[in-house]
Amino acid sequence: DRSGLQLIDQHRAHICILFSRYMSQLEKHQGMSQQELFPEIIEIAPADVPVLESISDELSALGFELDNLGGGSFAVNGRPATMAGSNNLVQLINQMIDVARDQVHKVGDQLNRQLALKMAQIQSINYGKNLTEEEMNQLVENLQELPDYHHTPDGKKVVATIGAKDL
Repeated sequence: DRSGLQLIDQHRAHICILFSRYMSQLEKHQGMSQQELFPEIIEIAPADVPVLESISDELSALGFELDNLGGGSFAVNGRPATMAGSNNLVQLINQMIDVARDQVHKVGDQLNRQLALKMAQIQSINYGKNLTEEEMNQLVENLQELPDYHHTPDGKKVVATIGAKDL
């Protein structure tokens, strides 16, 4: 840009983009769900069942469709559309439970922010992934549509600028 050369961390940029989308879904309760042809059965530790049930509305808003089968078993009938084809469903749900357990005294927006951040961190593109030019352009466009894209929600720098004079 006019100020110099901008270096963008693609992993952190994708976290910002996904975080914004997930927060919007949580606020509007409009998560897109991809239905499972064959529901996946997951096992949750008995102590974690109440924690999972306490965030069921938030998970639903993100696109999860879970049915409690009893005894710590849950059927995953739908997953967020952004997770289509992802194999880390059990890991993600367990991490969401961990977030909820850690945020037990926080409610509303604070909990939503932590859940959205965890989802974004897990679902974001990996460091070092080779992107096509089209993917890079789309990432930059989506990033620049955000009101503040220079830092991730947890404060990590996304964009570094090398000034024109330094170049």
